[in-house]
Amino acid sequence: MNEQLREKYSNLKKRSKEKLNTSFWSLDNIRDGLNYFFEVYKRYPTVPEVDKFEFLPTARTIQRSFGGLVSLRRQLNLARPTNYNSGEARSILAGKLWKNAREYEEAFYNYLIEILPEVTVHEHKILRPGGVSCDFFIYNSKYIIRTAEELQRIKDIKI
Repeated sequence: MNEQLREKYSNLKKRSKEKLNTSFWSLDNIRDGLNYFFEVYKRYPTVPEVDKFEFLPTARTIQRSFGGLVSLRRQLNLARPTNYNSGEARSILAGKLWKNAREYEEAFYNYLIEILPEVTVHEHKILRPGGVSCDFFIYNSKYIIRTAEELQRIKDIKI
């Protein structure tokens, strides 16, 4: 760890890679780790990012010792939001995801009608029985699946 980091974050601690690491993480160690993450990324980490960031304990350790990341953020009085799974932060993320999904579906629909007759491509088809729906359904009487291997090649592209 370089000296500039050590001066700025005196309690910054690097996670050990040893399996039987019994070292204790204090609130000061974690606060400095979170502040360092904030300095680098301009926001506080989510749970998957905590596990990847070497200057913080694992999310599992935070869960056991402090009641989870949301509880820890509250204990440390970090800037809002304390919970990325609800509220305004989640609404903003959901809006971005919805916009990206609509753009992706539109681009994929345009791709399909370039390679297939438009009359054969249907969006948001509900299949009966069971009310299962699919984003795109393609009518094609010329292509017949003959083997289980051919059936396995059909992939659900929905992410």
